[in-house]
Amino acid sequence: MYLAILAGHASGTGRKRMRGRLVATTVLIVAVGGGSLAADDPVAQRRAWMRDNAKAERTANSAILGKFQPDKVTAAMQKIETNMATFVTLFPSGSETGGETHADPAIWERPEEFRAMSDLLVEQAKAASIAAATGQDAFALAWTDTAAVCAACHATFAPAMTQ
Repeated sequence: MYLAILAGHASGTGRKRMRGRLVATTVLIVAVGGGSLAADDPVAQRRAWMRDNAKAERTANSAILGKFQPDKVTAAMQKIETNMATFVTLFPSGSETGGETHADPAIWERPEEFRAMSDLLVEQAKAASIAAATGQDAFALAWTDTAAVCAACHATFAPAMTQ
């Protein structure tokens, strides 16, 4: 059986397929391995989630200022909601420094306040997602509240980002 498989890949077409499979497998291994590395590095993970949230913010702002696409803004708000639901778990003791963190010591000094702010952002993103179904004006109002929570959290817990 193995000889038949090897013989099938001896042709030019078989080699191309095999090379394609090898590349796909390598990409999969790197992606899965990279994911576990990010999970082992809370600073890298929270920076990645903040980049995701910034992308969602750009989507929301574009929808308010331009063509409103409810599906896109709903997905963007759901991304923020998902990220922020567990964001507070990415601040274990020992992750206060390193990895180019912008997190302020206030996160570790006032963890209940930080969790409350994160929970509020989850609720605001959920409300904005629901508002998107009713139209651009309703979404714009809900997004304004959501963005205000983002700004307040950054001002309190990542002031280096707001300067």
